[in-house]
Amino acid sequence: MQWPCRPRHSYQSKDLLRFLDNEEYPRRIRGFTPLDSNVVVKFACGLGVSVYHADGGLAAIWPLGRAKLLPDVRERVDGKLVSVPGPPELGAEYFVRPNMRPADGYHVKYGRAGDLRWIITCKDGALNGPQLRFAPEGVLRPQDSGLYKDGTMVERWQESLLPEGFIAHVLSDLVLPMKKALGIGLSPCEERLCYENFVDVDGIEPIDLNIGPGEGPEGVEKVSQSIPSPGSHET
Repeated sequence: MQWPCRPRHSYQSKDLLRFLDNEEYPRRIRGFTPLDSNVVVKFACGLGVSVYHADGGLAAIWPLGRAKLLPDVRERVDGKLVSVPGPPELGAEYFVRPNMRPADGYHVKYGRAGDLRWIITCKDGALNGPQLRFAPEGVLRPQDSGLYKDGTMVERWQESLLPEGFIAHVLSDLVLPMKKALGIGLSPCEERLCYENFVDVDGIEPIDLNIGPGEGPEGVEKVSQSIPSPGSHET
C-alpha cells in the first residue's frame, strides 16, 4: 500500500507546529482547548490538529468549536475580581490565544510515538457511540473499548456493537483526508486498519483546509469577565 506521493512528514514528526501554523493556511486559528496544555490549530474547514505540549508530535485530529478568548480574571457577583486558573505550564499565553472546545463528531487521538490510539465518537458534547482503543500495531484493545451514552459506558466491547464500515468511514472521511492535506504519513496502526477494512488509500483525496464558511478569518468571541448571577442563562 503506497501513498500517491511520498508524505512530507513522518507520522513520528516532532516539528508539526512549524508547518501547521504558517501562511499556507491564512484562515487558521492557533490556540488551546479546555482539556490540556496542547496547542491546537483550527483550519477554515472546521477541523483541527492538536500537538503535544513540549513534544511537538501529533496528539489529535478532530472538529473544533467556536474560538473564544477567555478572561484571566472573573468578576464575582460581589464585584471582587478573582483569578481564573489555567495550565501552569502555559502561563499568560493560555489567555492570550483563543480557546476552542472539541466539537461533535469523530475524535482521533494519537500516542506520543505518533501511533493512532483512540477513535472516539462525540455528540451533544459528550461521548456517545463507539469508543475504540488500539495498540500501536493496530490491534483493538477490547478491555479499553465500549459503547457510550452521554459520557457513560453502557456496554463493554463486543464485535456486534461496531456499526458496519465504522472504522473505514472514520479513516476515509477524517484521518486520510487530513493526513494527506498536511503531508503526514500513516502510522503502522493506520496502515493495518486501512488494509483490514478495505480502505482505498490511493483513491482518497486530501481535504482543502482553506475552504469554509465565509471569506475571512473566523471571528474570536471575547468571553465576559462577569460571573453570571443565579438564574442567569449566560454561558
